[in-house]
Amino acid sequence: YHRHSGGGRTHTGHFLMARFSKELVLTPPALERKSFVTTTTGAEVTMRELSVAERLDALRRFKITDEADPTQGLRSVLALVVLSLCNEDGSAMFPDDEVEAGVEGLGSHSSPEVEELMVFCQEMQGLAPDSVEEAVGN
Repeated sequence: YHRHSGGGRTHTGHFLMARFSKELVLTPPALERKSFVTTTTGAEVTMRELSVAERLDALRRFKITDEADPTQGLRSVLALVVLSLCNEDGSAMFPDDEVEAGVEGLGSHSSPEVEELMVFCQEMQGLAPDSVEEAVGN
């Protein structure tokens, strides 16, 4: 959460009240969803912000077990992209049992196309630019 003068706003649009409460913790906020048109293919893409739990699950499923293997970092970033992709109604484009196939499929696309999706995903997830570069070994 980011605190600003005059009460502040979180990135999801919730106003901060006088006290952080149990109710606030137990009530999941509406996560952001955005669409953009890719410059590489002209296709419209919609991505959704992942919850902390979803990001942690992705990290567990696609964790880097061998620092010397540069493909593992890239696979973890591709997994975040695949998990972020959604349909217009906000539902996940790839159900849990299809995420691995989505990662493999995305890996077969051109570098500029995938890079554009990675940058948009990075922005949606609030990741620092260098975190993605570090994961993919650039």
